[in-house]
Amino acid sequence: MAWTPEQQTAIDETGKNIIVSAGAGSGKTAVLTARTMRILNSGVHVNELLILTFTKAAAGEMKERIRKSIKKGIPDNPALAKELELIDQAYITTFDSFALSVVKKYHYLLNISNDIGISDASIIDMQKIKIMDEILANKIAAGEVFGKYYATPSDSFSKLIYDFCVKDDKDLKSAILKIATKIDAFPDREEYVENYMDKYFSESYIQECLTEYEGLLQAKTKEIDKLSYKLTMYTDGEYAVKLTESLTPLLNCKTIDDFYGTIGLTKLPMLPRGSEDDTKAARDKLKASLDELKDIVTNYGNKETILDSLVSIKEYSSVIISIVKDYLNSFHKYKEDNGIYDFQDIALLSIKVLKENESVRNELRDTFKEIMIDEYQDTNDIQETFIGMIENHNTYCVGDIKQSIYRFRNANPYIFKSKYDNYAAGNNGMKIDLVKNFRSRREVLANINEVFNLVMDDIIGGAEYHESHQMVYGNTTYIEEGMTDYDYNFQILEYDEGEDKKYSKEEIEIFAIAKDIKDKINSKYQVFNKDDKVLRDITYNDFVILMDRTTDFDLYKKIFEYVGIPLTLYKDDKLNNSDDIYILKNIIDYIVKINLNEFDTEFKYDYVSIARSYLFKLSDEEIFKSFKDNDFKNNPVYETFKELASDISSTSVSTLLERIIKKTNMYEKFIEVGNIEASMIRISKLFDIASNLSSLGYDIYTFRNYLNELLDTDYDMKNSAVTTGSNSVKIMTIHKSKGLEYHVCYYSGLYKGFNISDLKDRFLFDNKYGIITPYFNEGINESMIKYLVKYHYLEEEVSEKIRLFYVALTRAKETMILLTPKFEEEINDLDENNTIDITLRRKYRSFSQIMNSVKHNLLKYYKEININDLGITKNYLYSNKSLNKLETNNTEKIIVTPIEIENTPSITQEHFSKNTHELISKETNNNMKFGLLVHETLEFIDFKNPNLDLIENEFIKNKISKFLSIPILKNIKDSTIYKEYEFIYEESNTEYHGIIDLMIEYNDYIDIIDYKLNNIKDENYLKQLNGYKNYISKISNKEVNIYLYSIISETLEKL
Repeated sequence: MAWTPEQQTAIDETGKNIIVSAGAGSGKTAVLTARTMRILNSGVHVNELLILTFTKAAAGEMKERIRKSIKKGIPDNPALAKELELIDQAYITTFDSFALSVVKKYHYLLNISNDIGISDASIIDMQKIKIMDEILANKIAAGEVFGKYYATPSDSFSKLIYDFCVKDDKDLKSAILKIATKIDAFPDREEYVENYMDKYFSESYIQECLTEYEGLLQAKTKEIDKLSYKLTMYTDGEYAVKLTESLTPLLNCKTIDDFYGTIGLTKLPMLPRGSEDDTKAARDKLKASLDELKDIVTNYGNKETILDSLVSIKEYSSVIISIVKDYLNSFHKYKEDNGIYDFQDIALLSIKVLKENESVRNELRDTFKEIMIDEYQDTNDIQETFIGMIENHNTYCVGDIKQSIYRFRNANPYIFKSKYDNYAAGNNGMKIDLVKNFRSRREVLANINEVFNLVMDDIIGGAEYHESHQMVYGNTTYIEEGMTDYDYNFQILEYDEGEDKKYSKEEIEIFAIAKDIKDKINSKYQVFNKDDKVLRDITYNDFVILMDRTTDFDLYKKIFEYVGIPLTLYKDDKLNNSDDIYILKNIIDYIVKINLNEFDTEFKYDYVSIARSYLFKLSDEEIFKSFKDNDFKNNPVYETFKELASDISSTSVSTLLERIIKKTNMYEKFIEVGNIEASMIRISKLFDIASNLSSLGYDIYTFRNYLNELLDTDYDMKNSAVTTGSNSVKIMTIHKSKGLEYHVCYYSGLYKGFNISDLKDRFLFDNKYGIITPYFNEGINESMIKYLVKYHYLEEEVSEKIRLFYVALTRAKETMILLTPKFEEEINDLDENNTIDITLRRKYRSFSQIMNSVKHNLLKYYKEININDLGITKNYLYSNKSLNKLETNNTEKIIVTPIEIENTPSITQEHFSKNTHELISKETNNNMKFGLLVHETLEFIDFKNPNLDLIENEFIKNKISKFLSIPILKNIKDSTIYKEYEFIYEESNTEYHGIIDLMIEYNDYIDIIDYKLNNIKDENYLKQLNGYKNYISKISNKEVNIYLYSIISETLEKL
């Protein structure tokens, strides 16, 4: 292929460290492959290269590209045939895999086994919680030092607990565990912990923080000065003089005490009467900025107050770092004793062996003629430390800081930025920019440049976009063979929710996208295949929907199914939330119970769960017979598993799982529950965990306990899962889309706020500022250090979100369609570099805000959509169609016939709901369906803030309105509401089960309301409601009232 001059340089340049800034679609993978081939053709062997990527898939793809290129090059250079023999031994791999190979090779120097492996993260994470619990246990285990903090509490520890714990220390333990986990990622963690107090509470460090704080206050006054100048542009000279006099003392402040003494005296003069709206808006902006500064200064106080607060947090920090030290010692001892490690441990071990052994460093330096690193913008500090120990002015780093989006995984984009800036200045290496994009149409690139020229720079985003990062159009085949009369510019679809807000933003955007997809499919919209250089009809496969989170994916699936569009969801599957894992857990529990002869209530619950599952599908009658006869051995479930239970003490966990799956034909039966591939992945993951635990000495009994703990906690254990379809629209997160490309890209949910919830935590850890704690002084207060952390955190968060938006937009080959609600104000505030003012950019909290700030420059691409033209409806909510005709005249009473059973089992099942044993008429059946629809609607409606416009059926809307106006609901805003409250309890060998339609809990009483369609004059209803009352009275000491409500007659009756 023909290379651009920049690409050719990136392929040929040698003899120095090189960093290649490769923009999206610039052909970096092809360049890496070509460079590798150039090196191999020079006589270097492939196993003398170290080529590192960040995913196994990328490493596999790179290896196959190089293999194909070698084969292709053999006719011209027969010596390359040798490389085919060597390539499978070559280090074309991930950083994690290479670090593991180093640790295994030099294991004897680390005094560990060469059989070292990576343990499942869930095992390690569960153990972390246990160890922290033991460290802070309020009793001492025999022979252990755990619990020393509660057993012999210091004054500082007691103060920490007293000041920040209310009911228990759960939140504090969780916070300290988070802090310890972050410190554990440091290459020099032991030294860091040991020197922590000396570093972070030295006079010099505290002075640095005070100086930085003063600098931020001064920067705020510059913002105020700029806003005051803009205000004077709208006012007369007299007002400008008053404004200057008012603000001058504040603008001259330099020290913390200057600000503290001046801020309370600073007030803006009132505007003259009849001032224009623009003038008022300018003053409002100035006042908001001034108020923000006032809040900051008054919150943290004068210098003396700040210093006093630092003394307080020093005491807390001393205790926390002591706990962290004990925890890390215990945690690493546990891992060493049991030989379990995660990738971070392996990376740190690899650094340790290099650091302590010069011969190893030299051997690796001599082995590799060049070290190539792909996706270098995602490197973390540990990886950079490792590479720095084996490089010899022979690193070739390829990446794009504009696509650094993994800060949450400890990626440090400033490693790339620092090296790029240094090499650009001619220090220690060379930088190369690949800016030509071969993925997208000219219009797409121009639109992307229009946005990021305005919002990305060195400070916010990490790259001077307009100087050296603008994308240049490179794929001329779009013009030569792919020309159409379509407009490929941005389509920014703006909508107004309307005053009634009948439809949510999510619904509006989904229906708008669905309509556009349908229109394009039906009109045979043309897309261009770059490889074949032909135009063709668009297919569902050509569309992608990109969002920054998965929360709306299921809603997309529901609505797309309703409108008939196939959709593939790229969404992580939560392992401990899946039915198949729960069933396997219950089967293991059931087998253990059989082995131990424990036929207790838990055993019977396991039996019911397994019997009703897709593995056995026993009818309720068959299950009931087991309870009626008190015989739990004469059934298919027991017959299937009794043999497995006989020898579990000598059976490994993995073997037992294999036998369970074989006995139940589980794999074959996955077809009955939907996504076979996802189920197989989950089971495979469970096998991996079982294997890990077996190596730690876990038997069936302890594995059962592990599963119970895993499923009972909130631990987030995910697997990558795809709800697939052959020809289908794709929906995925922006992170998942990295490296992919699509003809038509939709961008939805842009209005959703960025997740900055970490800042709400009382206790934080920051790499620069260390442990951040509040302090107690007539209440809990934030320290000035927390303000510094928040300031930089938000700047980093906004930078990463701008980069994430860049990744999103650069996935598009031909068309970008963005959806956004209307904003009241169009912001267009440019600085001297023709970039959106940095103060405004720091305040971005959603992608919509980013787009709104540049809207003035993009107005020609905006199009307002009328939501009434989208075919939008709420009908997708209901799987059953509404009845065409409501029949309300039926007064036929449903006869209740009790069933008498002479042989009483050990546990009798009793349901409080009324039973029906007659054949019912079509009319009655229709009314029952209608009653179910009303029940579902009542469950859906928010009783405290009801929006009845969401209900399309006018009859139902009227009935629910009447219900919500009944007197006993007048104080409902002060209550806790429970809908469809299900309970099961056992008393006198009888198991009671009920579902309460509506339970409302107030401070001193509880109201239970049961909805009925029409008739509420039935003695069985009294029995049913009294059953509910008896149970709630047992678990609460509050007065319990019970009511029946007739939907049709709108009658409430207290029982």
